[in-house]
Amino acid sequence: MHEKPSASQPSVAAENLVARAFLFTDVENSSRLMERAEAACKEALTYHDALLRETAAHHGGQELAEAGDGFLFAFKEPQLALEAALELQRRIEATRWAPAVGALRVRVALGWGDVTPLPGEEYRGLILNRTARLLNATHGGQIVCGKAFADAIGRSCDLRELGWYHLRDLAEPEQVFQVEKEGMSRQFFPPLKTIPVVPCNLPRNFTKFFGREREIAAVCDLLRGDQSSGQQPRIVTLTGPGGTGKTRLSLEIAEQLRGVYSDAVWFVPLANLAEPALIPLALREELRLPTDATEEPLEQVTKFLAARPGLVLLDNFEQLLPQGADVLVSMLRGMPEVRWLISSRQRLSLPGEVEFPVEALETPQAECAPESLVHFSSVQLFADRAKTARPSFELSPANAPVIAELCRKLDGVPLAMELAASRSDVVAPAEMLKELNERFNLCATNDPAIPPRHRSLRAAIDWSYDFLPAALRDYFENLSVFRGGWSVDAAAAVAHSREVRAHAGETRRALAELRAASLLRAEEMNGAMRFHMLETIRQYAAEKLSNQPRSTRVRLLHVNFFAELAERMESELHGSEADHWMSRIDTDRENVRAALAYAAEPALIARLSTSLTPYWIARALVTEGRRWLAQSHANRESLPPKLRSAVLYCCGTLAVQQADWPAARDSFAAALHEFRLAGDQPNVAALLSNLGVVAANNQEFAQAERYFAESVASYAALHHPTREALALINLGTIHLDRSDTSAAAEAYDRALELSTSTGDQAARALALHGLAQVHFHAGSLPEARARAEESLALNKKLRLHPRLAQNALLLACISSKSGADLHNIARWLGAADWLTREMEALASLRLQAAVAELRTRLRGELGPTILARESTNGRRMAQSWCGDTN
Repeated sequence: MHEKPSASQPSVAAENLVARAFLFTDVENSSRLMERAEAACKEALTYHDALLRETAAHHGGQELAEAGDGFLFAFKEPQLALEAALELQRRIEATRWAPAVGALRVRVALGWGDVTPLPGEEYRGLILNRTARLLNATHGGQIVCGKAFADAIGRSCDLRELGWYHLRDLAEPEQVFQVEKEGMSRQFFPPLKTIPVVPCNLPRNFTKFFGREREIAAVCDLLRGDQSSGQQPRIVTLTGPGGTGKTRLSLEIAEQLRGVYSDAVWFVPLANLAEPALIPLALREELRLPTDATEEPLEQVTKFLAARPGLVLLDNFEQLLPQGADVLVSMLRGMPEVRWLISSRQRLSLPGEVEFPVEALETPQAECAPESLVHFSSVQLFADRAKTARPSFELSPANAPVIAELCRKLDGVPLAMELAASRSDVVAPAEMLKELNERFNLCATNDPAIPPRHRSLRAAIDWSYDFLPAALRDYFENLSVFRGGWSVDAAAAVAHSREVRAHAGETRRALAELRAASLLRAEEMNGAMRFHMLETIRQYAAEKLSNQPRSTRVRLLHVNFFAELAERMESELHGSEADHWMSRIDTDRENVRAALAYAAEPALIARLSTSLTPYWIARALVTEGRRWLAQSHANRESLPPKLRSAVLYCCGTLAVQQADWPAARDSFAAALHEFRLAGDQPNVAALLSNLGVVAANNQEFAQAERYFAESVASYAALHHPTREALALINLGTIHLDRSDTSAAAEAYDRALELSTSTGDQAARALALHGLAQVHFHAGSLPEARARAEESLALNKKLRLHPRLAQNALLLACISSKSGADLHNIARWLGAADWLTREMEALASLRLQAAVAELRTRLRGELGPTILARESTNGRRMAQSWCGDTN
């Protein structure tokens, strides 16, 4: 694909086209960095430019343009561009930038396509425009590409599809992929900084829709902002009692408006939400926006919908009132172009809302001629559903008057008529009419205050319910504890009245009978059947169950089933089926929330919330998780000690996810106290390590030192020399950061002694490296070099790339202090840069400062060209250490 030549340019023959890969780069927030620290930023960008040119040249890249701090390179093969991009990001990550600059973050976009060569080593083609626009949407540290590039590289790299996105000034959207490869730091980026293409998610309907033409036209006019209607509301609320067909009507209206809103129409079911605060989360999931632990769902949804026309359907809103209306108001403020179609049993009473009452379907009058009955939507609906139950059923002059009377008795309520029609396989219309007459008389006698339409629906459900055998009625009631549907195994564990779990065959037979009675629905999900009830029917069943003595036991069975599911998921996190169990929780998320709500006992809530902590982290539901854990934390004194400790530990873990260091420290400290009381020394040692990390993030090095020292003592008491050696090495690093070389030497010496006795070569190499740093900072350069080279030899044998990088960095600094040739020093740093292409090489703060100072010196004295050449020589040296000649 290429651009058409303009009128002022000669046409270029198609055979002049060539295929090229392009690599675009840009430094994120460079202008802000320049304002903050101009001198340091200039130095950093100079080094960045040299590093980028060297990396691209090494992979055969041709520099086409430099604009500000961004570059454009061309490659003959997409694989070469990919390798250059990966090496570039690894080297950028591994570089210790000046403290005033912080981490330099480079964004990269890759493209592949046909272009026209022009004089002066230039190209023209649409792929250049598309890739440049893609770069503008990318985040620092990220590598993205379009579909053509992804297809060209095939399976040579892990690609994560980010979805389809609109790119600025381009008509066609682009399918975007993120490059992910083993060895790169695993990072989670916010959504791309452009508008995603989110497909319409309206559910497919498998039954015919009858009537409502006037209602559909009227609501469509309102939501189009039709001037003739005199209104331009942002919210239209379809109101009416359960069973009148509000949901189905809203879906038909949405189908009519898909073209108006360019498919930006989304359906959000709310019937299973337990609390109004979850509305933005439900919307985020239906929009299929990526989870982001750093951003609340409301913020994500608002950003996505802020500047685009769209239509959102919120279904079954009534149970979330009145607080749900406040949540909706907060969403309205940031989404001025969005219109809302809401189904609810009552209006929301919000500014800009128009209520549209949904009436029953039109029913025939008694005096209607039989031949005219087929034109009434209520009769058509009944006949269609009856034919589904009994294929031989036909609307005839003989049964038409009876069906018309049935429709009148049921007040034209669609759900009531569907329930009645579902029995057509075993009950003739005349029999239905007789039985329903008796039912209505009973209902009216017992409670004349019930509105007729409510009475007709309840009578229809009562009628279907009473058809069931007693045991199946109990089963139907028990199923009401599920929210968002259920699987066969869940029904077997929870819904049967007896104490033991039912067989799958027995469960399937019961579910099939209820399905035949139209009291529940079934669909296939991920290769298995899943069942659910309409909310109106679920509420009916729940009301019945609430009057039964067994209701508490059934809810407890539900809680225990999903607690076991959560515990199984937690136990499989590091196994081969981790994704499967995470997906199980995804499917049953509303049941898990219901279980938390049903769990009256603090111990049950704590059991669920601690098991779900890894799930909340993985799905960016940290705020929700912290809310439940806070409840367990408030009741922690009533918990068994082991569970109390787990709650505290999980509270700290979730606090770390949101960088809430004070809360993390408090929770970890309390958990440490609990584990100490319990004599749980392994967890004591682990928590001391966590507290050390928190302290280090708060720059509280003295406190971190104390925690690490206690961790050393704990491992010593456990007679765990390998862990003790590693803890001593961490402690030594803290001592170095505090310039206490004597204490650092003592810690490293002891670690060396322990690792030598256990034969742990990796720990021995770390201890030697630590001692080398001690001698370097003390000015004992020969001793420093000897220890560093011994550590290097061990790490060469073990092929531990990050450790070799630490050795190379230290040897570069030792060589500099010893007055060695600058070219040799540059080779050491080049080796370290290549070795850290896979992960960051951690070093003490003092060594980081020394390396940063050395890099600045080399850039000034050698210049970028010589520095790049010697860096390449250093990379080859490191490759020879690792037996890597690629």
